[in-house]
Amino acid sequence: LPPYDEVTLTPGTDNIRLLQLLPGNYDDPIVCYLFQIDSITLYEYDALSYVWGSTDGQRVIFVNDWEMAVTQNLEVALRSLRGEEDPKIIWVDAICIDQTSVPEKSSQVGKMGDIYKAAKKVVVFLGPENQASDTVFDFLE
Repeated sequence: LPPYDEVTLTPGTDNIRLLQLLPGNYDDPIVCYLFQIDSITLYEYDALSYVWGSTDGQRVIFVNDWEMAVTQNLEVALRSLRGEEDPKIIWVDAICIDQTSVPEKSSQVGKMGDIYKAAKKVVVFLGPENQASDTVFDFLE
């Protein structure tokens, strides 16, 4: 299944996929590239934590030049994370793990604690800004 057949993982190893999120303006199409690394400690990356949300109204992003359907929440998170000039390297479960492969999901989910621990930072995306955002941040201060 593209793009996963192009960026394969070897069962029984420590390899994972990371995502290079290409820069763009907020409204530009989301374009990114998956690549494989042999160990989670060999590369600097951020890990994204977010609510998957409903699969209704999925959005299309481009991964390794293939169209991929993602949830609206993930699409908004990627739009919010990407910069206008520099690419970002991130790990996001819904894309870096082939969700159609039960063996791969089982193996990779078992590594998630280590993946988050090894990340340079973990970005938690709670959703787009709304009227209550300022109140929440004032409370947290």
